[in-house]
Amino acid sequence: MGNSGIDNKVPFAYDHEKEKANQMIKKKQKSNQLALILSGLFPGLGQFYNGDWAKGAAFFMGYILLEGILLPEGWWNILRGGIPFTSGLLLRLAILSAYFVVAVIDADRSAKNKNRVTEGDGGDERPADVRPSMEG
Repeated sequence: MGNSGIDNKVPFAYDHEKEKANQMIKKKQKSNQLALILSGLFPGLGQFYNGDWAKGAAFFMGYILLEGILLPEGWWNILRGGIPFTSGLLLRLAILSAYFVVAVIDADRSAKNKNRVTEGDGGDERPADVRPSMEG
């Protein structure tokens, strides 16, 4: 199987039709870098960009809930020095940072996986002869 989106399995009358189909597939691909950046700005945005609406909503609402629980004093009070910088605050910030990291990694992997499926080079849409057998 090649790297092109359309293999020779699909009959085309003309080569330009095949090229046009390949260009359409490339346009549907998602930039994993953009998904990564969007999720780094706010958890869930990268998932929304990838078209994973339920996962994006879960990351988005999860972050809002987690921030409300862990930082009830708000970011502005922390940044202007109104809240003492203690080990408890550091722990809460570390938990929120870990949440960001998970959202960023998920958005990146999801975009790469969607591109693999779009190209026909793996993902969940493998031919039956290369899928792992469940028969024992």
